Amino acid sequence: MNFAIGIIIVYAVIAIVRNAISPKIVGSQLGLHPIVSLLSIYVGYRLLGLCGMIAFPIIIQVLLAMHKRGNIHLFKERRT
Repeated sequence: MNFAIGIIIVYAVIAIVRNAISPKIVGSQLGLHPIVSLLSIYVGYRLLGLCGMIAFPIIIQVLLAMHKRGNIHLFKERRT
């Protein structure tokens, strides 16, 4: 019984840490803010399942790159 409780606790800790770190890793790999990567993973999952979780962060990265190049205008940028 104690072994089962220990395994459940270890699983819970791993699940929490993995869910907290995953957006940061995806964001750093693609150059996205962690919140943007988390939202894109979530929206992708809700719309298209596993394929959406993979595709949506990449789509967001492509859209942001196009915005930076001036091909499309997604949002108004502040002038500093």
